[in-house]
Amino acid sequence: MAKILIIDDEPDFSEMLAFRIEKSTSNQVFRSIDGEDGLKQVKEIHPDLIILDVMMPKMDGLEVIKVLKEDASTRTIPVIILTASVSPSTINTFFKEGVFDFVIKPFEPADLLTKIDQALKKAADDIKQ
Repeated sequence: MAKILIIDDEPDFSEMLAFRIEKSTSNQVFRSIDGEDGLKQVKEIHPDLIILDVMMPKMDGLEVIKVLKEDASTRTIPVIILTASVSPSTINTFFKEGVFDFVIKPFEPADLLTKIDQALKKAADDIKQ
């Protein structure tokens, strides 16, 4: 069972998303309301995957990614960006920072679940090597 952390400032959305993931998989889902709290939870729960919003108070998604990638203990955690507003340059910036993939809102839950499976599989394969 993998641990997934959702960092999103929309509580209703993240609750629905957590429910959907837990119902469709055997993964355990944790939620955080902003980037600062999300980074604290990363240290506490050591997630196997992070689903991250871009636009959040206190600390946006790009700032969170940069902190994660600077720390040897968190830099290999796959991150899926889940957002409603992105430009091609923003997508390129996030990929350069090492995110695994993007999901644009609105989205099909099956698409997100597929990307979650792909990210967790890649992370497991990277550990084996």
